[in-house]
Amino acid sequence: MIGRLRRRGSHPSRRLAFTLIELLVVIAIIAILAAILFPVFAQAREKARQTSCLSNLKQIGNAWMQYCQDYDERGNINTWNSNTFGDVPYDGFFLNQIFEQRLQPYVKNYAVFICPSDQQPWRRTDMQDTPNKTMDGSYAMHSYGHWKLAEISAPSEFFLVWDAAWQACGQGQEIWIGTEQVNGAYTWARTACFAARHTDLTNMLFADGHAKAQKCADVFPCGNKGWNTSNLPTASSGCWSRYNNPYVANNGRTVPAEQCP
Repeated sequence: MIGRLRRRGSHPSRRLAFTLIELLVVIAIIAILAAILFPVFAQAREKARQTSCLSNLKQIGNAWMQYCQDYDERGNINTWNSNTFGDVPYDGFFLNQIFEQRLQPYVKNYAVFICPSDQQPWRRTDMQDTPNKTMDGSYAMHSYGHWKLAEISAPSEFFLVWDAAWQACGQGQEIWIGTEQVNGAYTWARTACFAARHTDLTNMLFADGHAKAQKCADVFPCGNKGWNTSNLPTASSGCWSRYNNPYVANNGRTVPAEQCP
């Protein structure tokens, strides 16, 4: 009788496995969470890289200031040297003088000139030193850049160094703007003259030493202040006239030529 009671009171064996439907539901939930969180993680990583890039530019700015102090308040030259500032060609031809090499005695670190978000830095050879020095970099500087500090009327608005890509107008870090009066455009894209590789923003260093991320509309058109040492708008047919390919933003949206994203 007792055995019968035990059999009647016993519980049925519990199911230990998931059904196929339950497993599919769990997988779907995980996939949804991943789709939500992965972009957030990617943005967080890019934000960290952007901060590191800004730190690089601030170090470059400090080095530029030290260079100016050692050379009678005059900034360093960049790219080939012409007679614009009284420089004489060497043996009948111009020498590439890359700003990264000119500032190296003050920075003492070539890695500072590499943006962590730049997957294909430019490569150029400085011909001033013997032997010549070939280096990589992620930033562009105003061509020449050989001004006196007193010539820059508004240092906080005059951009000096910024994110650029190796395809930058076919000139790498040797971008000609400002005093050269180039009547043309400088494209805004992740791999162009102004490399918007930080979630559609480009980091820029200004002549007073501060650095910040800029939107396209804050930089273009070329009539905006900051393109010239005088801090006055430049009479130009527009910054998009030479290189006016449509811009594809980070979110995949295509922005028509001659417009800012």
